[in-house]
Amino acid sequence: MVYLIFLPLITSLISLVKIRALLPQKLMLIIMPLIGAYLSLKIDVNHSFMHHIFGIKYEPIGRSFAIFLNIMWLMTNLYAIGYKKQKEYTTNQFKKLTSLISLSVFWAQIAAIATNSVIIVFCYEMLTITTFFLVNFDKTPESFRGARKYFKILMASSIGMLVPFIILLNVSLENADFAKLVANNYKSFVLLLLVFGASKNAIFPLSSWLNAAMVAPIPVSGLLHAVAVVNTGIIIVLKFYVYIIGFSLPHDVLGDVIKIAAIITIFLPAIQTLRTDDIKSILSYSTISQLGIVMFGMLTLPKDKFLAEIVICQLFAHGMAKIILFFSAGEFYYLRKTYNLNDYHNMIKQNPIIVAIFIIAALSIVGMPPFIGFYTKSAMIMSEVNHVNQLILIASSGASLLYFIKIFGKIGSFKSEDFKYDKVKVLSFTRLSIVSCFILLISISYYSKEIVVFLWNK
Repeated sequence: MVYLIFLPLITSLISLVKIRALLPQKLMLIIMPLIGAYLSLKIDVNHSFMHHIFGIKYEPIGRSFAIFLNIMWLMTNLYAIGYKKQKEYTTNQFKKLTSLISLSVFWAQIAAIATNSVIIVFCYEMLTITTFFLVNFDKTPESFRGARKYFKILMASSIGMLVPFIILLNVSLENADFAKLVANNYKSFVLLLLVFGASKNAIFPLSSWLNAAMVAPIPVSGLLHAVAVVNTGIIIVLKFYVYIIGFSLPHDVLGDVIKIAAIITIFLPAIQTLRTDDIKSILSYSTISQLGIVMFGMLTLPKDKFLAEIVICQLFAHGMAKIILFFSAGEFYYLRKTYNLNDYHNMIKQNPIIVAIFIIAALSIVGMPPFIGFYTKSAMIMSEVNHVNQLILIASSGASLLYFIKIFGKIGSFKSEDFKYDKVKVLSFTRLSIVSCFILLISISYYSKEIVVFLWNK
């Protein structure tokens, strides 16, 4: 059973096989994530050779992320199946796309459930390399420039800061005197290396890679923003912060720098959305802002047993809603052949179901009741002991509403035209993926507390 944690890798390899496999590829892309989600819930590798040799362990944070990752992998595969027809990809192009997506999920999953710091960093770097090819999937000059910037920022920050953090960590574990020296004099420096080294969390000023990566196809954008990449950056920081680092954010100069960087990450992207009418760019800035909220909450909330639960819930609430927004934007593009919001008038008449789902997902991200985003943001605000921090979290919801109102105004506008748009009636794989994500979003909104208690008791 322990070998089945390699399901995404197996799927990636099978996707590239040119001969007919035992399962048709589309069916395999649906079945494998379902098996992966079930096994992530049930499997126990904590006493197997996988744990003793490779440091693979399903603790609450890793298990929760693995389940979420496999479910989102399924939704991405469903969308990719429909996207193949929309973009008229060849069979070989489709195989390469789904293979790289599956491989990215594999690296993200192992990085999240590993306890060996060397394995974590190795998988983190392999995720960067694999997703580089996804960002440059269309092989245009624009996609190459975006992929190159994406790769440079993530790799440079990782080698320059995350690797030194791992070295300091391992030396501290081997040398008690060195560990005491670090704990007494270099707390903020160690935390700074971790937070800025794992720059997949999109912390300012290392967040521009996320905007550069928007040249990627829509399924890849969903993978970057809601499934594997940004979530892996947050999860790695969270696991080291909760399980290894024995102190909270220090109140010194470097500690203030980290806190201010998180605040800028929240509000600067919200302002930048006012300068663009490109829906993918707006959603990209939104992702950066929401990750800033997660990082700010992680670093400022009281470091008790509820910290990881609150951060995980906020991360997954955002991921579930954000993948709906990106996939919906893909549907809008398919209908209008542009990402420019100024061309989205009458969209609510042409595609009312997807527009309604888009609006509900956006309201969840803002933190409106009765959706999961309201539960998680309320939990963060009520858990804060500092009133200024509470005001910052409240203001973050207002900033989120600001840029979503801009989108709502465009897709909900009407304009008299001689040309009549045909209403969308067919339930394609892309729309099936969006509707499925929406059902999941509504379900976890009403059973969020029960789900958290269940997972944390596994």
